[in-house]
Amino acid sequence: MSIDQKIKILSAQLSSMGLIKHAEEVMQAGQFPISKGDKGKSDLIKSIQTKLLDLGYHMDAGADGAFGNQTKEVVIEFQKQNGLEVTESISKNDYDLIMSGNAKKAPKKRIIVTLGDSITAGGYARDLKKIIPGSRTYTFGYGGKQTGFILGKLDLALAKKPDDIIILAGVNDIASQKSFSHVTGNLKKMYDKAHKAGARVIAVKILPWHARKSSKGREHVTEKVNEWIEAQEGTEQVSVVIEGKKMLSDDPSKYEMSKKYTGDGIHPNKAGKKRLAEIIAEKAFKDGTTKEKALEELGKENSSLLIA
Repeated sequence: MSIDQKIKILSAQLSSMGLIKHAEEVMQAGQFPISKGDKGKSDLIKSIQTKLLDLGYHMDAGADGAFGNQTKEVVIEFQKQNGLEVTESISKNDYDLIMSGNAKKAPKKRIIVTLGDSITAGGYARDLKKIIPGSRTYTFGYGGKQTGFILGKLDLALAKKPDDIIILAGVNDIASQKSFSHVTGNLKKMYDKAHKAGARVIAVKILPWHARKSSKGREHVTEKVNEWIEAQEGTEQVSVVIEGKKMLSDDPSKYEMSKKYTGDGIHPNKAGKKRLAEIIAEKAFKDGTTKEKALEELGKENSSLLIA
């Protein structure tokens, strides 16, 4: 006879004796520990997820009743935050603490939003989250979309109230014969609006993509747009500009991404996404840089500049 069967028999016996509360406690105790992939416990898992969300622990899917990777990560974070043994599973004692109202809330996170086209949609933010301690990342990436469309999605990104927003866009515009002024005009609107919303703006230059046929005859526009982005660094709106040259091929005369970082000449592969995240972290997040620190340094460099 299995443990589950024994628990059901004991619970039934207690119920027949009128000990309903004890019977319920026995049945509940028999559901622990709860681990990733457990089935038949969705209601209990959902109640736990709801309480963890109330405590400030984040899960993109919300309380969905499924114990997946995000729930596992949150359980680990909860156990660490509350000085519990890190088991990746929820014991009865863990459950009692979660539901008691005495558990410690989630530590405050640094909110980082990534905004852009398919390169952003590829998910380099996941690698960035692994590099930057205490961060929470959100991805707003739109495959094949140009800067005008992405500008229209900026409010969704800003609704997350990011500490930092990383903007990488423009290559689809250039490939579609859009002008320099069209691309930079939309980028400037994004930079300005994000800054006014209180986010530290990190602008990424257009990554190497000239191995693609659609870049032919448009190389000069890429260069000109990147020069413009470079000039935004240190302005009131843009704190940091990220250079993509560290992802170049072995031929520095060509603005092409190294084959070890891409399979199609434009979209970073697994190694490319990791490298892009490293490049961003190395420059934009060294020494725990915050928007306030960046503005302070900017003020030191140019005391005549008024910072809003």
